[in-house]
Amino acid sequence: MHQVDAEITTNLSEPPVLAITEQSAAALSLQSAFPREGASWTCYSAFSTTTALGDDTQGTVTWTITPANLVDPVQIASTLGLDVDETMSALTVQDIFPGSIPAGEPTRLVDESPLTFTFSFMEGPSQRREYASTSFNGKLLVSGLSGRPITTFSFDGNEVTSDTDFPLFVDSEGTPVVEGNELLFPVVSDDDVVIAATTDGLAWTPFATGVAGSEIVSLSLDEGSNRWVLIVLEERMPEAYYLSNSDDESRFTPLGEEPGMASSLEMYFLGTVTAENGEVMLLGVDGSALRLVQVGETDWIDSTLLETSDELEDVAALVKDDVLYVAIGGDMESSGFYKKMLNAESGLQVVSALPENDGIADFETIGNAMLLVTDSDVLLSENNGETWESLLAESFADLIAEGWVLNAAKLDALTTSEVLVSVTAYSQNEEGPPITAMIKVDLASGETKLMGGSGTYPSPTSPNTPDNTWRYLGSVDSDHYRFAFNMDSSMVIERFALKTSVSESSGVNDRSNSSSSGGSSGPVMLLIMLVAFARVRAR
Repeated sequence: MHQVDAEITTNLSEPPVLAITEQSAAALSLQSAFPREGASWTCYSAFSTTTALGDDTQGTVTWTITPANLVDPVQIASTLGLDVDETMSALTVQDIFPGSIPAGEPTRLVDESPLTFTFSFMEGPSQRREYASTSFNGKLLVSGLSGRPITTFSFDGNEVTSDTDFPLFVDSEGTPVVEGNELLFPVVSDDDVVIAATTDGLAWTPFATGVAGSEIVSLSLDEGSNRWVLIVLEERMPEAYYLSNSDDESRFTPLGEEPGMASSLEMYFLGTVTAENGEVMLLGVDGSALRLVQVGETDWIDSTLLETSDELEDVAALVKDDVLYVAIGGDMESSGFYKKMLNAESGLQVVSALPENDGIADFETIGNAMLLVTDSDVLLSENNGETWESLLAESFADLIAEGWVLNAAKLDALTTSEVLVSVTAYSQNEEGPPITAMIKVDLASGETKLMGGSGTYPSPTSPNTPDNTWRYLGSVDSDHYRFAFNMDSSMVIERFALKTSVSESSGVNDRSNSSSSGGSSGPVMLLIMLVAFARVRAR
């Protein structure tokens, strides 16, 4: 059964004729360039001719192809128009399953009043705007989503509703914090820090702190002293305050006769690292050293980690078993992986080298192991960073096509069994736009699977097509969510699952129990489709 339903406006003198048409030339090109054993390429168009639709195509096309004798899942790559010279960023890949959708595979939720966004929000991993998501009372709260202070998603079976009401105009947002039966959302409004509290994710009560700041670094509870620790940036310089945790009118107001630290902290702020007791510490550089700074009772506690004249920017750190681990990326002498006992007076000690010229995207622990996401790979260490195993770069280069390499990666989600990353890649051998993809990596087998992604970045003359159709949104318990855009700018939500344990094995530290030797023909075919369509359609 073939179905075509569309309303299209183009710059053509005559509107295009809608009809399912096999495109044999495109299929032959793909078959010649990328033959697949036991399979053949079939290409369809929703239009009756090969006439280009032009640069400013508008509207939507809905068409259905029902493959004959469908027994196994198939992958479909689709794109807007016949000539994708300016709209090839609409290229997407999806899995089609016979019968019902298997448990855990992406399921699109029903939203009677979907949010609308601009397509410019859909950016690649190297250029993405940051937003933070928090699970609270069965809801998913996302701050900084396309210009909105906070968006609350509520779920009921396969239905989702969203709420964006917030009582304040917001200059910048901090990361929401859940404490007890409340969610606390620190924001900067009119250059002052305000803590907004909610018990249901929908109604908000703002508390003024009297603290000035341009950006919120963190809000954390010091349980031992029953007070909050607020760290802000003011003109790029860190400042810290202790706030009241009382239940009266003084809640979230600064403590002490002279709030804040006694001295200014003259350093360029790089990021935070959280100790195992919840203490938030700062990483920064001052032109001659990498420094770790703690919030003291009345002043900063400052220690030098590494003497260096390098202009450090790519630095990530975490604490594991009271040991501070630091990864430094980039093309510089001090790049590498380091460690030190957290309370020791000595500086960092070199543990191992990291890939040359590679930026650091994310650094996390997973059980007893460590996961390091760089611009070009996902690395796993099971011996505290002494050695690193590549989970993605080598298989990506070997399985997709010669000369294609990763140049940006972003960690979306992590379980004890799987990693979800979004990546971009480019060809070193041929001119053309990069491809993007959302990829699951099985930590036990090394098997990869393409979750979804479009073919290329947006073109300069056609900004209304998203370069990455799906973006990870967050999780509530074991349910993970990602969002996408319809061509009418409406936002759609999909629910899916990640494996949380390795079947018949002890998890990430027992890789030998897997029956798979790594690699997967499924994602290979999907990514080859992306590459092939980018090449063929661009001609």
